[in-house]
Amino acid sequence: MDAVLRGVGDIDHLAVAAFYLGSFNKRVSGDAFAGALFTSYALHVLMKCFIAMRAVRRLSEDRLSGALELLLVTPLQPRDILSGQRRALRRSFRASITWLALLNIALIFVIHGSASLDVGSSGRRMFTGIFLGGILALFADSLALSWIGMDMGLRGKRQQRAVLATLGRVLLPNWLGAFLLVFVGLSGARISETGWAHLITSWFILGFGIDLVLGLRTQWRLHRHFREIASGSLSKEVRTARADSTARFSFGHRALDSAKP
Repeated sequence: MDAVLRGVGDIDHLAVAAFYLGSFNKRVSGDAFAGALFTSYALHVLMKCFIAMRAVRRLSEDRLSGALELLLVTPLQPRDILSGQRRALRRSFRASITWLALLNIALIFVIHGSASLDVGSSGRRMFTGIFLGGILALFADSLALSWIGMDMGLRGKRQQRAVLATLGRVLLPNWLGAFLLVFVGLSGARISETGWAHLITSWFILGFGIDLVLGLRTQWRLHRHFREIASGSLSKEVRTARADSTARFSFGHRALDSAKP
C-alpha cells in the first residue's frame, strides 16, 4: 500500500510539472486540455479510493487481531484513538492531496494562459469554478471518507466490503451525477452556459451536502458510541478468518510452522 501511494504521489508530481509548464504554451489544443481534465478527475478519484482503503484498514485489522480489545480496556479515551487515526491519515496523504490541489491550479493557468483554447470568457469562468470546486471537494470528500471509513472498519465486515460501503456512501451519488453531466453533454442537448453553470453548481452542492451530513453524523456517532460499535458482533466470515489466524498460535494445533519434536 505504501509503495503504491508513493508511486501515485510521483505521478502527481510529474503531472503538476507538465501542466504547469504547459500553462505557458500558447498553443495548447482542445483535445490535450480535455485529456488533462479527465486525467485530473481520475487522479482525484484514485486518491479518494486510497483514503477510504487506509481509513478502513487500520481499525479493521486491529479489531480482527484483537488489538482493539486491548485498547478498549485501557484508560485511553475513544476520542484519543480516533484523533491518532486521523493524524496518521493526514500524515499519509497530506503531500499527495497538496499536489492534486496544485494540479487543479495549474489547469486554471492553462485555461487563462493559452490563447488557442477557444472556450470564451464565460467558459474560462466556468472551468475556473470547476477546478476550484474540485479542490474544495477533495478536502471535503477526504474528511468524510476518513470518518466513514473508520466507522466501517469497526463494524466487523470484510475490508473489501467496508471499503466499497465507504465509497458508495460518499462518492457514488457524485459519480452518478458526473455520468449524467457527461451524458447530457454528449447527447447534444441545447443547454445555455447559464444552464450548465447551474447544473455544475448543483452537482458540487450535492457532494458538499453529502460530505457534511454523513461526515458530521459519523463523527458524532464514533465519539459517543465508539466502544459499543467496536465491541459489537463480528460478521460470520470475519469470525472464521479470525479463528483461522489465531489457530496457528494454539499449542494444541498441528499446523504450527515450527518443526515437530
